[in-house]
Amino acid sequence: MKYLVDTSTILLGSKYETYERKYFPKYWNNFDILIHEGEIVSTKAVYNELIAKDDDFKSWANENKNIFHTPGPEVLICGNKLSQKFPNWYQTGMIKQNWADPELIAFAKIHDLVLVTQEKWNNGTKTKKENYKIPTICEKIGAKCHIGDKFHENIENQGF
Repeated sequence: MKYLVDTSTILLGSKYETYERKYFPKYWNNFDILIHEGEIVSTKAVYNELIAKDDDFKSWANENKNIFHTPGPEVLICGNKLSQKFPNWYQTGMIKQNWADPELIAFAKIHDLVLVTQEKWNNGTKTKKENYKIPTICEKIGAKCHIGDKFHENIENQGF
């Protein structure tokens, strides 16, 4: 199974985060193996988010440029449909300087990949549409999405 990782999943290796690289070398070694095997991919928008952040993953992103795919026309069309179907969410997100969510969701849907994110599901119907998170949008359009916990356990134990 191929996984499409969100910025939040990669940044778990940052200082003081859940899987800080220096304290979890086995995890990151397994992560790198899966990257080299083509099981973990991402998009150019995630690369741009990583580069925009001032942390250790700027150099990591540059060393792993091959995992960051440029979306094709079918992904762009799907992204445009997302902006029409969820205009409040899209307009709110576009305020951010670097925002990968529409590209990630569309890429996962078009390429039938499992999108892995640390974002949580929105609770019920009380959530304002502009505050939808990745798992909620994925569910609404039928894209596969996992919140990171199981994914991380599998990487740590290399149980794919």
